[in-house]
Amino acid sequence: MNQLLSIVDDKLVIDKLRVKFTEGPLTHAGSLEVIGTSQFNDNVSIARNINVVGSITADTINVKHIITEESGGVRDPFAFTANTEQELDGKGFHFTDGLATRLFVYKEGGRLWSTVNLDLANERSYCIDQIPVLSAEKLGSSVVHSNLQTVGKLHKLQVAGAVSFGEWAFFNHIHSRLGINTDSPNGSIGIQENNVDLVLGSYKNDYGYVGTFNNTNLELGTDNTARITLRGTGEIDIGHAKYKNAVVRIYGKLEVDDLVNHNAKTEPLYFKATKDSTIYGTGIVWSQDNSNRQFTYAANPDRIWSSETIDLSDEKYYSINGNIVLSKNALGESVTSSSLTKVGALESLVVGGEANLRTVVNVGANNEIVLTRDHIKFNDNNQLTITGNSLSVAESFTINCDSEQEFKIESDGAIELGNRHNTNRRVSMYGQVSVGVSNPESDVAFTVGGAVNLNGKKFVKGTTIPSSGRYSVGDICWNTQPEATSYVGWICIREGTPGEWLPFGQIVSQ
Repeated sequence: MNQLLSIVDDKLVIDKLRVKFTEGPLTHAGSLEVIGTSQFNDNVSIARNINVVGSITADTINVKHIITEESGGVRDPFAFTANTEQELDGKGFHFTDGLATRLFVYKEGGRLWSTVNLDLANERSYCIDQIPVLSAEKLGSSVVHSNLQTVGKLHKLQVAGAVSFGEWAFFNHIHSRLGINTDSPNGSIGIQENNVDLVLGSYKNDYGYVGTFNNTNLELGTDNTARITLRGTGEIDIGHAKYKNAVVRIYGKLEVDDLVNHNAKTEPLYFKATKDSTIYGTGIVWSQDNSNRQFTYAANPDRIWSSETIDLSDEKYYSINGNIVLSKNALGESVTSSSLTKVGALESLVVGGEANLRTVVNVGANNEIVLTRDHIKFNDNNQLTITGNSLSVAESFTINCDSEQEFKIESDGAIELGNRHNTNRRVSMYGQVSVGVSNPESDVAFTVGGAVNLNGKKFVKGTTIPSSGRYSVGDICWNTQPEATSYVGWICIREGTPGEWLPFGQIVSQ
């Protein structure tokens, strides 16, 4: 029989001891290991407090409450420490009930991530660097940009730049102009409706202007009835032509150059051909100092001919069939052809057909746009240049469609195709596509010269499982040296650096 009890160096040595109850203080020197058996409960239950001078190391600790002492040198129990940011990913608070787990954890990129709402107490705010940016009632004063599409009732509105209301009212802060139904008003206030360009403003010093900008009529009225009509021809109608209801009172002096009474019987100056004479040469002749000045009718072709300059009064014009063809400042809109070889400074130019530029054309006060035979150059900060077979910029280049970005090249060489805010659009590519490969094989439609990530799953290659790098569950390493009884590759079954891998697709020998 083995001896279970002995005394060695004044110590009682017991190989095995089974007790049901002990009492009094107990000091143990050395390691202590508690091993459960099938006959007893594997758990160790302690009914009172435990004081541990050192540290506790355990695989898993389940607690209901944690109380810490805020004294110097004591570490916060929720301070998560790791060697890399990837190892910190997912560390934080996990709240679990019988239905689901809610998270408030750290995510890569220096951010906290939550699957639950963050609800602050009343009169508290969300802050950035101790500056309130959002409270229950208002945005912080430092928030100056937004994409708000709906706001409530505004008690006050102050705008420093351009303003557009419902695509019908536009305020241009650069020229201090307000347009209604137009974003290009021709005066301080411009209204466009029914092909009429109505203007309120001033075109010259000490003169105000209320009227139309284009060749249309202007009506002034009361009670929704026109009382005065200013016609595009310069004529003015007062009252109604049928009812003769106009009464004009002038408390002062009326001065006119010519007065025509339509009720008086008058005869026109009439020239009529006879058997012995024609109408050619008839008209008005002014004679002085044996010299005649004529305004007469001439032949070949039939026409009114003047020996003198015809000088119209200010703001009058020449017209054909009631249409203005030449005024003091402009050719009429019906004049569409000319043989002009020189023009002054054009405010705008629209070409409906072919245009030939035979030398350099500079556009803008500082030659912002330069057009030559072989290129177009925009002299802005980006220095955009367009030639017959290339386009170059100093920094980045963007192509937009319907005000949304479709293609972009950054100054560092990065290329964006499509728009990350609209991923539903279709992108079609025809022909061989290669990434990182200069000469892809002719029978391959898609070639990649490196690792591939498809829908969050990484695909790499090697002769064995990866020994470095971070991998996630479902990542695959393809075997580059397959042989009989080996495997097609390995799949990651537990994320990590490099994670845990298992082989798949055993190659069966024939």
